[in-house]
Amino acid sequence: MLQLASLGFNIDAKAIAKQQIPPNELVRGETIKGAQVLGVDERKLKRFIQNLFEQENKPATTPTDSVTTTSDTL
Repeated sequence: MLQLASLGFNIDAKAIAKQQIPPNELVRGETIKGAQVLGVDERKLKRFIQNLFEQENKPATTPTDSVTTTSDTL
């Protein structure tokens, strides 16, 4: 438990990416057994999370990646 607590002190909080899961767009009101609760469409949530991971795994491109310079054509 102390190791977990010390980890919190070693992490740069500014470098942590933050994402609300589920996002507000996917939250909806439902009635289950007469009670009003908050729910989410599981398929849409799964798709949302998969898209987050796909975006994280894509290599970042720089503007120069698609630019051809004169030295490249010689």
